[in-house]
Amino acid sequence: MLQAPSFWQYYVFVALCVLLVIHLKKFNKRKRKWKSTAILLTFLFGGLSWFYTYRKNKKKCWFIAGLAVLTILFPVLISWKPEVFFEKLVYPLFGVSLAGQLLFKIISAIVVTLVAIPGFVWPLMHHLRLSSKFYENYYKS
Repeated sequence: MLQAPSFWQYYVFVALCVLLVIHLKKFNKRKRKWKSTAILLTFLFGGLSWFYTYRKNKKKCWFIAGLAVLTILFPVLISWKPEVFFEKLVYPLFGVSLAGQLLFKIISAIVVTLVAIPGFVWPLMHHLRLSSKFYENYYKS
């Protein structure tokens, strides 16, 4: 059975994010960006890779940061007391019948898809589409 991530898994994820920011800070001192780094960051962190090209993608960065906060807080709140989540939200809205459970799964799949498109597909296509010259000339313009 699939379980919610533990506190320590979230803690390790945040620690890795902090280490990545420190590492990227060293990259900024070199005054050069690489397309391969942008694509790798997209695979690792999804939409948070917009922060790699923050100077030219500020609106996208803050949109995806808000989306990330919402998508990270939701499972954290559920994992502490899942029975409260289901008793207070899911059962009153969808019921306990088989049809209600199916409707909940369909709506959950739609929500996950709506988060995945701006969170992973959009930045990946953006970074793949940009030429290497964009990253080489990032600090020149």
